[in-house]
Amino acid sequence: SNNDRVLGVETIPDAIMIMHDKKDKNYPFKINLIEYECYGEGKLRSKDKFEYFNGHIIPQLMRFASNFSIVTDSNIRRDTIDKWIDKVIDYVNESDELRNKIKIWMQNIYPDIKEREVDRRFEKELFKSFESNLRITLIIDELTQEQKDTLSNVVKSFKLDGNREIEFKSYIVRLEQKIG
Repeated sequence: SNNDRVLGVETIPDAIMIMHDKKDKNYPFKINLIEYECYGEGKLRSKDKFEYFNGHIIPQLMRFASNFSIVTDSNIRRDTIDKWIDKVIDYVNESDELRNKIKIWMQNIYPDIKEREVDRRFEKELFKSFESNLRITLIIDELTQEQKDTLSNVVKSFKLDGNREIEFKSYIVRLEQKIG
């Protein structure tokens, strides 16, 4: 919707991935906000790539980071987190397989958990992770080390609860063109 765009910059990532780390008892879930970007064949000149990187990619990742950072108004931040938790819960509830996976995760964290507590505890763990254990992941077709360092520094400058940094990770994918 138009509410999810500000000056051409999306405020919602392309995907979200929740990872369960059995060894981390304090933050068993890592929230990954995933953004897919592509210069492709539309931006071949380095000037076009430079402008797109500075005018679109950096602002986009800053917006993601700021939405969850302690720099954001606490009510707006809480609303954002609540909306994402609702989306995650709705998605999980569409699948018996996913509900079962969440139950297993929660039993790993809380061995004595009762069936009726699973959803509530899962929501609380998600909330804690959105507040304190967040990573922004960029998948792109081209990224220099300097650009990667810039993005990492920008994203890490937005702090989470407990003065924790938002992590940044990037993957470069080579685009293949199908020959017909």
